[in-house]
Amino acid sequence: MDVIKRAGGAGQITWVNLQNADGTAGEFVGPLKSAGIGVGQIVGGLQVGEGMQPYVTQEFATLVKQYPGFGGGWLWNLEAFGTANTASYAAALSKGLAGG
Repeated sequence: MDVIKRAGGAGQITWVNLQNADGTAGEFVGPLKSAGIGVGQIVGGLQVGEGMQPYVTQEFATLVKQYPGFGGGWLWNLEAFGTANTASYAAALSKGLAGG
């Protein structure tokens, strides 16, 4: 976590975006915590495609169960699920962060 030290320490970091959080959170939560970054400062990202709202809810529900207080979430590949579906993806993410 040398990059945290180079940034001036954990107090200088508001949040950490964790890409592919569904498969990588377990590798990063402990080391980040050791470096002074709490689980509430970790914001997980998922790469999604069309029709994956149930997956989004399930994966974020799993993250908040494994790591209570998980900081939030984000999705990418908007072109894959389209702007017309943005609201349903936002609702799926919100539902997952609330525990499913």
